Amino acid sequence: EFWGNFPSWTIIAIVVAAIMILLYFTLPVFCKASLVQLIARMRNGQKVKAIDGVSYGFLHFLPLFEYRVLIRSFSLIGIFTEASFVIRNLGTGAFGMLALPFILMFFIGLLLLLLFTYSEYYIIIDGKGLMKAMGASVKLVIRHWQHTLLMFILMLLITLRIFLNILLVLLIPSLIIVSTALLAAVALAKVGFAVGVILGFIALYFAGYLGAVLEVFSSAVWVFTFLRLTEEGEVSAREVRDKGPRWVSGGSEESTEGEA
Repeated sequence: EFWGNFPSWTIIAIVVAAIMILLYFTLPVFCKASLVQLIARMRNGQKVKAIDGVSYGFLHFLPLFEYRVLIRSFSLIGIFTEASFVIRNLGTGAFGMLALPFILMFFIGLLLLLLFTYSEYYIIIDGKGLMKAMGASVKLVIRHWQHTLLMFILMLLITLRIFLNILLVLLIPSLIIVSTALLAAVALAKVGFAVGVILGFIALYFAGYLGAVLEVFSSAVWVFTFLRLTEEGEVSAREVRDKGPRWVSGGSEESTEGEA
């Protein structure tokens, strides 16, 4: 009834909702491209300013957005979303029949996410295309498999961040409701509501600040790891790295040192 009586507010609400949805899907990609470029350039000793990140974000937004859309289908969050959709619309019985495929999808998605760990950095830093970046990431992960432990530690950190954000998202409305009800019971309702909103905004600020710190930290670690691994390059079996004796045909040794 309210929206029918005030159609102008309905239009404004639709426009604001559309803008929020657009920012939800695009702003993280833009910020990721800007952050990775700034970290990589600062690590290499280049003088950059924070405002330069805007240019870097626009330059690498489209290929990175394309990559995010592609991997969303087999990401862990995507798999959990699909499982929730099945439970909500088809019931737990149907989910029980599809449990094995979902488990397989979970492990396959986890493996693919590990193999494509460096795809974003190939896209942002090296400017590679989508498929070339994914292929180069798979090759780099396989060649440096000993860094798998580091990957799992970073994934654990990211998972901790996700659960912390979920906890804070659930805590903020509870904090507003409880504080509003408590203060409204002993004082004026308007005062209680105002205090509850203020406390909610404070909690939201700290939640965003903590999430930003974790995002910058994890991105810096990944960028530093990517740059160090790619700087090493791939060593061919024919390449001679030292000047010690090497085996030749017949089982004898041949010295690579020059004769005195």
